[in-house]
Amino acid sequence: MKKLIIIPLLILGSTLFADTSIGVRIQAPIGNNVNVNLGFRADDHRYDKRYKNFDYKKNGYYDDYGYYFGYFDNKGYFYNNIFFTYNNIYTYRDRINHRRNFSPSHIHYRPYKYHKVNNWNKARNYRKENQTIYGKYYDRNHHRRNK
Repeated sequence: MKKLIIIPLLILGSTLFADTSIGVRIQAPIGNNVNVNLGFRADDHRYDKRYKNFDYKKNGYYDDYGYYFGYFDNKGYFYNNIFFTYNNIYTYRDRINHRRNFSPSHIHYRPYKYHKVNNWNKARNYRKENQTIYGKYYDRNHHRRNK
């Protein structure tokens, strides 16, 4: 009789305290009847083995609006879990020094593209290609910038 009670308790206890680092996908409502999949660990570049040696505490930062700037190298950078390459407006030197378009108070505003140097965007498919990103990667509402 004791075995019949202990075995279910052990199974229930092991599922409650299981390691969730393998990645869990959750759907969250954003508004206007839009749901988005928020992935944890498996869907976050901070937990991807390709970027594990990056010093996120030293080089990753949040801007004044709470948007996260994460991993970067000389080919591109992550902004809110979306990979972008550099161009004449968003440069590598500015990213290193947190200045101009990478200053904490600047609004990040770029189109979503697939890049040959990094397949992150194509594999995650957060947006349609060439769709402009106005804010957080899971914010799918279109906002116009004040002119």
